[in-house]
Amino acid sequence: MKIRAFKCSSGSNWWRIDSPANWINSQTEHEYLTFSAKDWTGDILDGDIVVLQMIVNPEIIEQIHSQGAKVVYEIDDLLTKKTYRKEVDNPEIFIANTIKMLKGADLVTTTTEPLARELRNYAKKVAVIPNFIDLDWWGAPLKIKRRGDIRIGWAGSTSHISDLEYLKEPVARILKEFDNTTFIYCGAGGSSSNSVSTELMFGKDIFSNIPKERKEYHLGTNTETWAAKSKTLHFDIALAPLIDDEFNRAKSNIKWQEYSLNEWAGVYSNLDPYSEIKGGLRAKDQEEFYQHIKYLITHPNERKNLAKVSRKAVLDNWTMAKNYNKWVKAFENV
Repeated sequence: MKIRAFKCSSGSNWWRIDSPANWINSQTEHEYLTFSAKDWTGDILDGDIVVLQMIVNPEIIEQIHSQGAKVVYEIDDLLTKKTYRKEVDNPEIFIANTIKMLKGADLVTTTTEPLARELRNYAKKVAVIPNFIDLDWWGAPLKIKRRGDIRIGWAGSTSHISDLEYLKEPVARILKEFDNTTFIYCGAGGSSSNSVSTELMFGKDIFSNIPKERKEYHLGTNTETWAAKSKTLHFDIALAPLIDDEFNRAKSNIKWQEYSLNEWAGVYSNLDPYSEIKGGLRAKDQEEFYQHIKYLITHPNERKNLAKVSRKAVLDNWTMAKNYNKWVKAFENV
């Protein structure tokens, strides 16, 4: 097969496009070339299959079909309706064109069964291929001995602002109760400053209720360098809150995979994305987040054991090396 993919600017293009392409190129006889969506000129570049990642221009599907190729539409977020969260909602025209893309594609690929159930309202055929992590990209955890405060952390993009705000109350309680703790947040959340320009650049600090000396804000980075950057945060306890709404119930367990491979013990919301995880503690509400964080602080041996269990679970079942063939089968079927 000759597969040609045109990917959007989302950070998910590594997980959903580039990483599968690398493995298919190196391990099979198929050819998988990837391009930016901005590179589309109307030419399928001799492809048998053209993958469109969350592009919202229905005319492109007609152009591809007219040249005899099949269309695979890749989508990994709930984009077919409004969720009434300003950080993730899109205009009506975007939603309408997304639905047209789903209807026109020969196959839709997505990440989870809850998201697939929504997409099947429009798509002819949907294949669920979970996110799998590429160890060649992620690498091994840092093997250093660090002494000092217990570092409790979160990392994510601005699309998770509502989820991050969910942590304000339990984190503040923990820091007040345990003076040997520091809270770290990376990628979103803002930075406290006496300078207006600083907050304009980095965003207003969500955690202004926490003293400066008890917290650290770190800028995020692009996907290519995120694996290396993440390890420098040195979390002891990693947090993955999700507010309970339809958008988040359609998300995947990427944070669990990343946290686990760094050998960080984690506390995760007890929602669909984390229903299959091992080694992580699941919290149904803010009170349980507080209780689970407290447990991991006061039980350091269990904290280390849970981190090892979760890392082993990812290595056993969630790597691209062991699962790239799921992409091959989906493309062969279409």
